[in-house]
Amino acid sequence: MRRMHRLSHAIGIATLTVLIAPVAGAASGNLELIPVFHQLVILLVGFLLLIPIVTRLIVRPVYAVIDERADRIAGARARAEALETNATEALGRYEAGLRAVREENDRHRSEHVGAARAEQQEITASAREEADREIERSLSELTASLESARTGLRATAEELAREAAERILGRPLT
Repeated sequence: MRRMHRLSHAIGIATLTVLIAPVAGAASGNLELIPVFHQLVILLVGFLLLIPIVTRLIVRPVYAVIDERADRIAGARARAEALETNATEALGRYEAGLRAVREENDRHRSEHVGAARAEQQEITASAREEADREIERSLSELTASLESARTGLRATAEELAREAAERILGRPLT
């Protein structure tokens, strides 16, 4: 409203200046700063008649365009703020979802690592048991072979000792 008031004053001053200029230029040698009274009245009446016309034809449409533009700018700002709010909320939801997925993945990974370690321990224990059984079996075979070799060596040693004794004595032993 204040703008409209200032604008009407500015238009009035501009109109007055335009209307006075020809009158001032018409003065031939004497420069008159204040025109003759009847001219001043005509100028003021013309000015007063032009104010509503100029207001209706120029000022109101210009203000309407300015107001419309201000409304569009305000609407665009409101939409931009709403979009920013939505984007911030969406980003928050995305980050929360991402955190949840990471936590879920960490939990699954921990479960799988635990299961793999348990399976590894089972496999290692089974392999250790099998290796222990194989060692026991091999030890048993080795002990049996050793005993068999000892028995065979005893028999052979006795026979060799008998033959050696027979050779040394020169006679058979009974």
